[in-house]
Amino acid sequence: MEVHHAFSLQRALVGGTFALLLGDPFRDAQTARLIEMAEAVAQRQGMSKGMQARLAFVLVEAFQNIIRHRPRADADGGDSGFILRTVPGGQQVITRNPVADADLPALHGALDKVIGKSPELLKALFLSVLQANASTAKGGAGLGLIEMARRSGHDPAYALEPLGPGRHSFTLQAVLGEAVPWSMGAAAEAFKVQRDLGVVAALHGDPSPAQFSALVALVHDQEPEHAPLHHCLLAATQLVEDTMGERSGPVLVAVRRKAGGGWCVGMGAAFAAPKAQRLVETVGALGQESAINRQRRYRAALEGRDPAGAGLVELAVRSVSGLVAATRPLEDDLAFVWLEARC
Repeated sequence: MEVHHAFSLQRALVGGTFALLLGDPFRDAQTARLIEMAEAVAQRQGMSKGMQARLAFVLVEAFQNIIRHRPRADADGGDSGFILRTVPGGQQVITRNPVADADLPALHGALDKVIGKSPELLKALFLSVLQANASTAKGGAGLGLIEMARRSGHDPAYALEPLGPGRHSFTLQAVLGEAVPWSMGAAAEAFKVQRDLGVVAALHGDPSPAQFSALVALVHDQEPEHAPLHHCLLAATQLVEDTMGERSGPVLVAVRRKAGGGWCVGMGAAFAAPKAQRLVETVGALGQESAINRQRRYRAALEGRDPAGAGLVELAVRSVSGLVAATRPLEDDLAFVWLEARC
């Protein structure tokens, strides 16, 4: 994507300390990886085991709600999204998915059951519905929504917008701890950017190695047969590590579908303007070298003998059409740099 598109994605995710964004296609196998992400977030935020368990439950239930409740025709349609944000004091989990108009009365009924209810009433409601075996294959009784509200300790926030004939877009937000709900307008903008750019996964902030590991696993379960994509993503995470002492502010790593087929993996961050220019020049020089020379440089970089670093050289080696780099000027003599490889 163009550097201004990458910058718009970064700006859409600012405001917290960490953000995970996922888009279609969603796979059932990814639910286990969300538990790994909850563990990684808990380690970074110093959460108790109980809070970690609540976050893991809400993440999995919110993710499964997308898969269970959207119309079958929308399974891979690009209209669904998932965001986890960590903010001081807690977390925000936001989902977006299509809902058939015929399912709106049941959805409103499920929401009415949980909003404004105490934890004790929610527990009693959950047990009564469970004992009555009132749930349907699509979760029409709202068991998941009841438990999300009970485990998070807050009323869910939601929004419905027309999406086209016979469909609405449903946005749901659950907050945990002392987190303040994210603006629904800001969430809508983030989902719009994600959809417009074809982003299927992204991390933003100062991710820990464990959070990067969970991202790699999520993408692997999304496209398990696409080894080049996994190699490019690992190279991008290495690039983040290689530039740790040179970047300013949060970093963005994104995976997106390329128009016409294939995948792209990119990394973006702010650098001092001279360093940004050197990065662009290094990428240009790598592009002029033969494939054999790039392989030689990659082996040297693995041994610490190439100043470009292993992550940058590997991205150039793995890219099927050349690594690209561009900058966008920022304030205070900084520049946002976007590096992207097609895999």
